[in-house]
Amino acid sequence: MKFLHTSDWHLGKVFYDHSLLEDQKFFLNQLRNELAKASDGGEPYDALIVAGDIYDKAVASSEAVKLFNDFLEDVHGAFPDLEMFFSSGNHDSATRLSFASQFLHRQRIHIATDASECDRGIVVGSGDDAAVVYQIPFLQMGSLRLEDGTVLRHQQELLEEACRRIESAHEGKKIPCIVTAHVFAGSSVLDGSEKSFVGTAEQIDPKVFRNFSYTALGHIHKSQKAGSDAIRYSGSPLSYNFGEKGEKVLLSVNVASGKTEVTEIAVDPLHAVVRLEGTYDEFLKNDFSRHADDYVELICTDSLVHDNPIENLRSKFPNILSFRVLRKEASGQNMAMEQRRKALEKIQDGDISKIFDLFMADVYRNKSEELSTKAYGEEKKLFVRIAKDVQSQEEA
Repeated sequence: MKFLHTSDWHLGKVFYDHSLLEDQKFFLNQLRNELAKASDGGEPYDALIVAGDIYDKAVASSEAVKLFNDFLEDVHGAFPDLEMFFSSGNHDSATRLSFASQFLHRQRIHIATDASECDRGIVVGSGDDAAVVYQIPFLQMGSLRLEDGTVLRHQQELLEEACRRIESAHEGKKIPCIVTAHVFAGSSVLDGSEKSFVGTAEQIDPKVFRNFSYTALGHIHKSQKAGSDAIRYSGSPLSYNFGEKGEKVLLSVNVASGKTEVTEIAVDPLHAVVRLEGTYDEFLKNDFSRHADDYVELICTDSLVHDNPIENLRSKFPNILSFRVLRKEASGQNMAMEQRRKALEKIQDGDISKIFDLFMADVYRNKSEELSTKAYGEEKKLFVRIAKDVQSQEEA
């Protein structure tokens, strides 16, 4: 059996107030092209497996729903024999995603949202190329019960019960067993976005999947193995955080004759996600033309505060989404705060000018020349006069 493994599309995702629908459409077109390339080459894919988080929100936008609908219609029309598997993730609404699932099931589009049906496998292919696919949606507390009615609450025990049911259902079958699940496997490497996407999801021991021919995992955005060559995360197809590193991929999986072969297929993004670090002057003066089409976050190493930095830099970085000033280490900040507190305690009543000096020295700590200008002296006098006026009004 030959299939594509992907996950965590997060259709409708808004990235720093910027819609990624066009980026996601660009990716879906690449996925379709990979299906077409394999079909034209005489080695078509038998299935497409998407391991959860189809949408970014439980109540998906109409544009996101339309994008998913258009994809299903296009791919099913072009490859009517392709079996497509989608399971709900923690970002999806299981109820909404399951709409028309029985009808879609007859069109070879299998949407799994009910954990109690995890042992209902779908046979893909025939003869020596056949395999059975079982789908485990994201498991909530109470998604499964034991035979005696005991409600299962924790991810590990829920996964163990789901896998026990699948193993029991598959017992005696002489063909590969493919499982898809949306879980947080222990020892997984997290990139920037998973801290918010994974949230408080409990970690599970990936050994629970050890008896399956291949386990297609979703939930973690970095492509990686989960303790075995046959237990893998495809990762998200796009970067959803400036802290994410590494190439985004689709996984092409071939399970046959007791062997599993996995090939990574690079995803070419419409816009790369890039974090750059430097001084404000470097951002203004240096050549960054190679990043003209990228989504950019700039980390400014200056200690100065700049007015409207994003707008001022937009001509150099048309897709700048974030501008941040690099902060000193917390210990250094705490020490500086303590030094300022002690200095303020030593200032006698009426010596308001020293407060101004402390503040400006803090703002211009690396620009001492700014503290000796004529304008600085005039600003200091104005501050003292305003402060005394306020003080007089409070005492009146």
